[in-house]
Amino acid sequence: RFDVLVVPGAPPSVLQPLLSPESPEMRLVTGFSELPPRSDDRGPRILFSVCVGAFFLGAAGLLGGLRATTHHRAREVLAGICRAAGSEPVSIEDRRFVDAGLARGGAGPVAVVTAAGISSGLDAALHIVAGHTSRDMADFIARVMEYEPKGQTASG
Repeated sequence: RFDVLVVPGAPPSVLQPLLSPESPEMRLVTGFSELPPRSDDRGPRILFSVCVGAFFLGAAGLLGGLRATTHHRAREVLAGICRAAGSEPVSIEDRRFVDAGLARGGAGPVAVVTAAGISSGLDAALHIVAGHTSRDMADFIARVMEYEPKGQTASG
């Protein structure tokens, strides 16, 4: 019953055992992607990965046909995870974050945003806030946090 699922990263050696379909973490990601569409006009739910949290999206087959990013030292690993899941992204990009648009879950679309690393995750989170409220609100939040966004555009 929530709008955004944030999938954080961790050391890849910690994540690898959690990528099996039976793990509670994978069930959460796939379950979120399979929720039925909302009956209101708030738009699709958002699946937001930070750093190697994208491994979960790749293992769940949710990056197929989309653009994505992850930590620069993990792009090849993400590509392999996607290949193994039989659902390869269009590209894994060298960007701070990528707003990939809609992936098809089991019951309805889910918007996918991937961030390359921790500070990139702040930029992506501000992008999500701007999309749900306003650019002014995202700028206000950045000022309160004493954070200076890196200037990537909404197109990712």
